[in-house]
Amino acid sequence: VAASNNLTVVGTETYEYRGFATVYPCGTRPDVSNLNFTNSMTVAGGVVSPVDRNGKVCVYLYGTADVLVDVNGLITS
Repeated sequence: VAASNNLTVVGTETYEYRGFATVYPCGTRPDVSNLNFTNSMTVAGGVVSPVDRNGKVCVYLYGTADVLVDVNGLITS
């Protein structure tokens, strides 16, 4: 089962030169990003991620920002 989401970061501040956001099934975080950003950006994108066994996803943020997640729906087999 996977979730289709719109992910938006607003009011971004980064460490060093860039930041990123990753959506993943809660547990072990993968070494990938779904959105990349620099300071003072608003960035949005579509993300499809598997859900964990409780039907949840987690969001990891490297940097600081307000994070908005809109769930579009669930994809089942």
